[in-house]
Amino acid sequence: MNAAIDVAAGSDCHDYFFELARVLAISYEEVFSKLCDLWVGDESNKESVKEFIGKLETLAA
Repeated sequence: MNAAIDVAAGSDCHDYFFELARVLAISYEEVFSKLCDLWVGDESNKESVKEFIGKLETLAA
C-alpha cells in the first residue's frame, strides 16, 4: 500500500485515485468506495458526513 501511495503521490490531484487504483490493480470505483467507507466510519468525521449528506440532499431536491 505504501508503494502505491508513493507512486500516486506524484500524480496530478485529478489523477491521484485513478493512479492509486491502477497500482493496486483494483477498480477506481472500489478504491473510492473503500475510501468513502473509511471516511464515513471514522467517528471524528461525524459532523462533516452529516454536512455532506445534507448538501447532497439539497442537490437532489
